[in-house]
Amino acid sequence: MFHGRSMKGRPMRRNRIFRDPYSAEEIEAVVENYDELQYLRYKSWVQVRLMDIDMALQSLRPKHYEAVLLCGMFGLTVRTAGILVGVSKDTMHRRYVRGLGDLARFLNGGT
Repeated sequence: MFHGRSMKGRPMRRNRIFRDPYSAEEIEAVVENYDELQYLRYKSWVQVRLMDIDMALQSLRPKHYEAVLLCGMFGLTVRTAGILVGVSKDTMHRRYVRGLGDLARFLNGGT
């Protein structure tokens, strides 16, 4: 049975992927077009991305999840979302950007 060892019994190096599977632009586009993508679920690549995004959203802190949901998925401006939550537009913008960054780290295998 193969357990990650070469024929000589030494551990094998894993090939490192140098490109992230999801770019920041792709993550933002999937988040912002989530509703439209729901109608395209019959395409397997869309279904995989939606499942990945759903799992990644569950990993976010509540305040970052809230920002991604309001600004990204619902399409509210950071100003309007900030008013709804009771924070400044700058704070909401920071939470949205950090939420997208956390999504990228989760989706690309980071911690």
